[in-house]
Amino acid sequence: SSGINAEYGSEMALLGRSDPLEPSFYKVLQRVKQVHEDSKALIQTDQGTALRIMEQMSTLQDTAFHTLHKWSMGECRRMTSAMPEASGMCKEALATLSERPALFSACLGEVTKTRRAALLR
Repeated sequence: SSGINAEYGSEMALLGRSDPLEPSFYKVLQRVKQVHEDSKALIQTDQGTALRIMEQMSTLQDTAFHTLHKWSMGECRRMTSAMPEASGMCKEALATLSERPALFSACLGEVTKTRRAALLR
């Protein structure tokens, strides 16, 4: 567990930042998902270590998805009648959030609300 923190600590710190626009954010999120998945194979030989790694990776994924959700909600609220389309970065964030249906749904609800308000102006 501490080895993982030492090896990936600085990169994984990106997952908790409030601005997930850095391309490395998505790269690190993919790495965390892969480590989590790879840990499943480790369960056969070292269950305790595998479970600790999986728990840590799950926590990091949750942090990343909540960071992405918070940022995306802000972007969705900024959509106006003058700029009704989501930016490329927002589309990438929403595509990533689609892995978490509740967070994705909340963002889509915000897009709908914002667009409706823009139409009524």
